[in-house]
Formats: sequence, C-alpha cells, structure tokens
Amino acid sequence: MPGATPVAISSRDRTWQHIYTLFESLALCWSLEVQFSANKPIISMDDYFSNLNAWTAFYAQLGRIHDMAERVTAAIGEKRLFKPFDEFYEKRHTVLHGIKVPMRWADNILCAPPIGERPNQWHAQMAWKELNKAHFEYLSTWVTSTLRLLEPVVSNFLHAILQHADSTLGLRPITWPDKPKPRPIYNAGEIPLSGTVACESIRNSGIHPLSQ
Repeated sequence: MPGATPVAISSRDRTWQHIYTLFESLALCWSLEVQFSANKPIISMDDYFSNLNAWTAFYAQLGRIHDMAERVTAAIGEKRLFKPFDEFYEKRHTVLHGIKVPMRWADNILCAPPIGERPNQWHAQMAWKELNKAHFEYLSTWVTSTLRLLEPVVSNFLHAILQHADSTLGLRPITWPDKPKPRPIYNAGEIPLSGTVACESIRNSGIHPLSQ
C-alpha cells in the first residue's frame, strides 16, 4: 500500500481478514436462503433436524457478521458504525441463547413467529405459553426478509469504512504498475487470502501439513 502509515500496514491484514470473514458469513447465509426457499415438506426426523440445524446456523452467521463488523470499526476508531448490526445480533441472541423458538407446521413445513421485543413477537425472556398471538411464517420467509434488511446495512457499512479508512489510517489511492509483480508462492504453513490452503491428503501422508 504505497503511502500507507506504519499503523495501516500493521493492521491491514487483520482488518481485511475480518472483512473477508464477514462476506463469507453473508455468502453462507445466502446459501441457507436457497436451502430454505425450496420449502421442502418434512417427512422424517432427519428432515426436521436438518431444518433446525440450518435455522440455528443462519442466526449464528448473523452473530459472526456482527462481530467482524465490530472488530473492523474498532481498528479504525469508529465503533459507532456497527450499531446498525445490533438488531440482527439481538435476534441471534434470542435464537441461540434462549429456549427453543416455538414453531408450528403448515403443509408439513416449519413455521416460526417474528423475533423481537414488540407485542406478539418472541423474545428470550418468554415461555412458550406466553406467546398467545403471533403471525407465524415459513422459516424461508424470515430468512429472506432478514437478509433483504441486512444487505443494505452491509453495503452502507463498507462504504462508511472506506470513507473513514482514508483519514484514520492515512491511505491514498494506489497507482498500479503496468506490469504486476508475480504472485507469491505460499509455503505449506502459510494461509492465502481466502483462509483456505490446499495440502496433501492427511490420510495419505499421515502428517498434518500445517504441523510441519
């Protein structure tokens, strides 16, 4: 990063790894959305468990997105920028740390109530019998509506991060050379930008490649 301050250089990898992780979780949420949108009827216990696992994983990824955004904003001294993620984190807290969200069946498909603190919504301090009236929807409906609300939050967040990074970290536009430098060759113990590295099969070698 030509023109970057020593602070920017030292924090660059950590900051961008957090942003990469945020996008990975968002992509995983999109994958779960596709899975739920099929609205496949549940005809076995395995189907039921698979739906609940996917439902739980979706909210776990929302928490991961929140945490990555918080760490990025801390790195540039603008923690207020991750405030819009709090709404999604609160829903994650209800699903993961409260009792099971009560559900119903419609056409052999699982339905759940809205999650929140408003009347007729489910929150972590409630017991099942306290949810007297609620508008139950397919799990796919809640997943899709949540993502459509989250996507502009992520977009606005990244725009704000780029605006503040210039002044906070002393960055300036990069002039790329006509001839790019050759890509580095990674050793077995180094992890490239994706966070995943190809190694020889552990089964074949008997030795974990990253332990060498």
